[in-house]
Amino acid sequence: MFVQNQQSNVKIIDPAFFPLEYYDLNAYLNSLNAIEFQVISNDPLDSLTQFFKHFKFIVAAGGLVKKKETYLFIFRNGYWDLPKGKVEKSESVMDAAQREIMEECGLQNRPEIKRELSPSYHVYSMKGKSYFKKTHWFEMSYDGEETLYPQVEEGISEVVWLTKLEYQSKLKESFDSIRALISNYERL
Repeated sequence: MFVQNQQSNVKIIDPAFFPLEYYDLNAYLNSLNAIEFQVISNDPLDSLTQFFKHFKFIVAAGGLVKKKETYLFIFRNGYWDLPKGKVEKSESVMDAAQREIMEECGLQNRPEIKRELSPSYHVYSMKGKSYFKKTHWFEMSYDGEETLYPQVEEGISEVVWLTKLEYQSKLKESFDSIRALISNYERL
């Protein structure tokens, strides 16, 4: 969704439509069968602010962890994903990323942060509430040899080290934000 203050080749469907819940917005946008949407406003920042005030903001952190020529992936709730989780109060995003990776994958030592990658943003609904999540991502390295253990209580059923060829075949069962993150990483 793009927000701008001018119209460019777009059909205005209902200028008064302003859903307060993500489910309502998602259902409406899906009914249009369009790929790209624009919100036209004289004050785009105010429009975004008004929309997102109905969302709970969550900050998360995670990593793309490399060991030799393999990368750490998890299979969570039916999707291939990268380990990540919520940042706790008074915790830095770097510490949170390392902690979450250790917890979700059973690592005994902290992976080493190499550099920060671009953050990802997504919205979702759960139990009738809408959430807007920003995830801070880091490229990391790890050299431990321990057996990996999935954090089952977080919906994780598998933790594996995958080669680039192996993870590329799994990405069709992943989220758009993960595919975009990895695509950007591979271009660096």
